[in-house]
Amino acid sequence: MSGDMSIPGTSKTQPKPSPDAYASLSTQINEDFLTCQICMELFKEPKGLPCYHTFCLGCIEDYLRRLNPKYGTAGFQMKFSCPVCCKEIQVPEEGAKGFPTNLLANNLKEKLQKRKRALLQNVTEENLCVCGTVALSICLECDQLLCGHCEKSHKALKITEAHEIMLLKDYSSADSKTTMLQRRKIKCRSHPAEILTYYCIDDSEVICRECVVKSHSKHNFVELTSVADKHRGQLQNMLKVVKGNTEKHQAAIKEHENATLSLETSKSGLKQKVEDRYEKLVTQLGKHKEKLMEKIDNEFEQQMRGLSLSLAALKDGCVTSQGLAGFIEELETCGCDAEVATYVQSLEGKVEKLDIVPAKKPVNSADVFISSPNSDLTDGKVLDSLFGRVQTRKESAEESSKSARSHSSPTLDVGGSNQPSNPGASSAAAGRVYLPHEGSRGVQGRHNQQVQQRDVRQRARIPQRADKHKSCSSQ
Repeated sequence: MSGDMSIPGTSKTQPKPSPDAYASLSTQINEDFLTCQICMELFKEPKGLPCYHTFCLGCIEDYLRRLNPKYGTAGFQMKFSCPVCCKEIQVPEEGAKGFPTNLLANNLKEKLQKRKRALLQNVTEENLCVCGTVALSICLECDQLLCGHCEKSHKALKITEAHEIMLLKDYSSADSKTTMLQRRKIKCRSHPAEILTYYCIDDSEVICRECVVKSHSKHNFVELTSVADKHRGQLQNMLKVVKGNTEKHQAAIKEHENATLSLETSKSGLKQKVEDRYEKLVTQLGKHKEKLMEKIDNEFEQQMRGLSLSLAALKDGCVTSQGLAGFIEELETCGCDAEVATYVQSLEGKVEKLDIVPAKKPVNSADVFISSPNSDLTDGKVLDSLFGRVQTRKESAEESSKSARSHSSPTLDVGGSNQPSNPGASSAAAGRVYLPHEGSRGVQGRHNQQVQQRDVRQRARIPQRADKHKSCSSQ
């Protein structure tokens, strides 16, 4: 066809669509979704992990070799943590190649690359058809600009007769792009010349005409478009569940962060109480002070460690939920019927297995206390009694129980506003650490004095009885 030929009603002066009509496709296809988080480039052979995070095949293999140089040797088995969510992943026997290809990412990447090439062609050739005439439409399958005559030829060819063609003037709308992405046709892997147009109900598999004849003839199957709305509805429901799970994780993370801040505040307040007592007993209690500070740090570190592990698990769950939500959202928005049908069942399983945000609230206040001090400074135990000891409520309850068994009345620690009158009253608070009010030393101090006075009286009676015994013997 000569370059001077044209279709009636067209001319090279006809308005042409903006190049943004092509470039804005990248806003419809989230390029972050198509970017490997290891090399930060568009995927090359995208492989999906069980956690639904995707990486280039080569990047995963390099990553595994860095983790263990033995990777790739015959019979070698290993696990590794996902670089994004840190979930533990078992490497398939055939290595990284055994991970399934992310068909959605692969197809969208190819579509984006085709459209970028079409954009370059558009800028260079000024919206011209290959025949040299101004293009009026575009083939959504092969990204080719077409004039009116070539469009007819395109539809007449058997190999392209099923392609979908859109007018360029309609192509720039966002709704058209979304519809275009969802209506993409995917070729059958087993029969590359055929388009996936049917859905086998028995096998839950997308198939082509050849598949129907050769391997699914006795199965129940329907046209793919007839189940599309159902599958997209499932995706929307799953997306709602996953987003709700994400919101719960984020709320729980906030609670844990607030609890961490509260623990730090309580820790600072307790240390200040220790410092206040220390100022009164600087000379005698210097070493004892350091011992208490170390105990406080140990008690808080133990609780903070548990809180940190719980927080890390929640963040991991949130990342997993966000990653899964991103995949489902892209699949629901950009996935064609075949891709939706391919992933919908496996996604349901993943959604059902999402980590549940624990209903139990994190510890948000410290419960550390120092036992009531005594007034004598002759040994370490008395120093503990005078200065106080860092204790948990469980330790305090055990001491009170022992004291009750060995004496007629139990020893009580009377604390401030953050300590109940009976340290053993609440089992839930038994593991918390707290520092009672300094005035709490009075009750235990009086009890200790009573015990000491009783011991003195008992010792005083012993020589009197011995003298009486000698007197009786002499008589």
